[in-house]
Amino acid sequence: MLQHDVGQATANIMLAATDLGIGSGHSAVGDQEAAQRILGFPDGHFCVYMVALGYPADPPLRPACPRTEPLPR
Repeated sequence: MLQHDVGQATANIMLAATDLGIGSGHSAVGDQEAAQRILGFPDGHFCVYMVALGYPADPPLRPACPRTEPLPR
């Protein structure tokens, strides 16, 4: 997996969350042994990023440009 792809996916998760009024924060994972111990993922796998999601207490997030029409499908 390319780091660029993971970064792009992380950015899109965070943008989509913001559009829904959900706050987010990301962090790279440097200690893979601690991450595996805490998160319990199997050997041979690794954790590149973690994204925390939650509703902010104040002020609520709003989209930068509110939509007036639904997105095309």
